[in-house]
Amino acid sequence: MSKHPPVIAIYNGKSGSQQAAQFSTLSIPHSSSTPAGEITLWCYDMREKERFSEAVAHVARCIGDNARTGTRCYVLCCGGDGTMPAVLAKLEEAGTNPTNPHIVFVALPFGTANILPRFLGWGSTTDKKFLDDLPKTLTVLVQEAHIVKIDSMKVIVVGAKDEKLGSQGKQKEKDSGQDGREEEEEVTRYMLIQCCIGLEARLGRFVEAHRTSNRVCNMLVSAVNVVRQMIMPHPRIDQAITAIHSNSSRNEWDPTVIKSHQCIQLNLQNMPVAGGHDHDLWNSALPMAASEETNSAGTHVTNPMLPQMVDDGKCEAFVYPSKGRYLVNNLWAAFRRPTAIEKLGQPALPITVDFNTNMPKLEETYIFVDGEHIPLMRPRQLRVESPGQVSVAIHPDGISRAKRWLYEYPGKIVADT
Repeated sequence: MSKHPPVIAIYNGKSGSQQAAQFSTLSIPHSSSTPAGEITLWCYDMREKERFSEAVAHVARCIGDNARTGTRCYVLCCGGDGTMPAVLAKLEEAGTNPTNPHIVFVALPFGTANILPRFLGWGSTTDKKFLDDLPKTLTVLVQEAHIVKIDSMKVIVVGAKDEKLGSQGKQKEKDSGQDGREEEEEVTRYMLIQCCIGLEARLGRFVEAHRTSNRVCNMLVSAVNVVRQMIMPHPRIDQAITAIHSNSSRNEWDPTVIKSHQCIQLNLQNMPVAGGHDHDLWNSALPMAASEETNSAGTHVTNPMLPQMVDDGKCEAFVYPSKGRYLVNNLWAAFRRPTAIEKLGQPALPITVDFNTNMPKLEETYIFVDGEHIPLMRPRQLRVESPGQVSVAIHPDGISRAKRWLYEYPGKIVADT
């Protein structure tokens, strides 16, 4: 029986249904006999700071060994949609490049929305008895899954600390001539799915501030919060944002395009998802006719609206004009119905969003990245950069979908021996 390289599981036992906590019941290391051979599983709880550090150190050792043998290191990210971005950030913090081709990330559905695992074919929920099926899951991973590269993005936000949620960023010195202004912080998050500026971030902030260990209670808080936010006034994002700069040419992207769209939310999206299901913005009617207009500087903008991909170094930018449209669109998307959003275009990375949140009523401009709230108020600037592409494993059930969203699609994984 062949022996495979170790598989490293990094889990968040408090995510979603909290089923991932069952990993703590396994012996460390856990040896699993599968039809693919003997597979050794190492489990680390990312909520324990020391164990999280041990996990990324283990990954570093693993890829060091694998670089000499040509094999891969499989990293299971077991939690919500923010788990894999958190693992990428922790690896980088520890000096390990998460874009190393010897690291293959696997997103398993242990959260609430589970957008990323579903998109990659690993399902939208996890059965309570998932440990019984663990040998089968590991066999699929090393024998049948496909490895592809997708864009990873790094979101850097500069703004004032959100006192309600506490400090989680690096303090920045005040610029000269800005006396009286709050000290700014810089917060960095990895992004794989999307960044939301506006209403959805405000919804998420309230839930984050009132989160408990009880999932039912959290769901009730979320429901009450939606009703509450529908009643409360909300700042217009087109007034809070002064410009969106990108690496696209001036005839492809207008930095001031948002000024012509009254809106309560801006999305910068990498993966075409919303409401827990595919939210196809660009691909439904290919080839799509290019929109032609003249921007505020008098430059002719063709805005070709190419197919939406997850490995093209671009984001899809769109806005929600009102709260009602936001609710209806996400409800329709949940039932796989066509939705209508206002498309701005496809800015190429790097992207810089400049804010003017000193105006009254615009100070509560919040940002949400892959289900995680950025603990800042009055953002001054947001940057989206590309540290490179990461390797992810796609379940055989997700292959047909993946081919729609990838320019490059390599062959099947060959089991490591």
